[in-house]
Amino acid sequence: MKDFRFCLDTAAEMTEQYKLYVLAAEGFPRSVDNLLELCTQHQQKQIEVQTLDLKDKAISGMYVNFGTRYAIVVDVGLNQCWKRFVICKELFHVLLDAEEYRNMNIYAHLEEVKSTFPLPDSHPGSAAISEAMAEIAAMEFLFPYSSRVAELAQNATPDYLALAHKYKIPQVFVENYLSPSYMENIGAMFPGN
Repeated sequence: MKDFRFCLDTAAEMTEQYKLYVLAAEGFPRSVDNLLELCTQHQQKQIEVQTLDLKDKAISGMYVNFGTRYAIVVDVGLNQCWKRFVICKELFHVLLDAEEYRNMNIYAHLEEVKSTFPLPDSHPGSAAISEAMAEIAAMEFLFPYSSRVAELAQNATPDYLALAHKYKIPQVFVENYLSPSYMENIGAMFPGN
């Protein structure tokens, strides 16, 4: 629960900074380029984004902590929505970075993530939990819970593709995060729900 609260608080903090420093910050889609700038200038993180051909297509992106700087690597074959989402997620990995969330064995890490999420009775390790945290934080920045509530209030059976275009995120995340279980579980963490 503390991990979940940490990722939501970090996303809220970055959203508030975004609103302070970005013109028309209330509109969507939010700029991942501006988020990167906020992370580098206001959070004082040295971050370089690289696009490479990641041969293993199970990996869309990753971040590497070099101690004093970070590299975010994004697969060259991603479309605009996927690229925005992956960069945003990896930026939140940087912001949420802590020793207990790291796993240097990428394939063991991927296997743990695939085998423990979204199973309710699983017991993932901290490194696998960090994947969910970064994803949730990225979605709170790109398509926040308050916007999801508003979209569902306008249409209980939304057009997922239209929303994916509006927020410039992959449709699969729109579908997942608008699902009743995600809305209920994430909504429980927001006051007044």
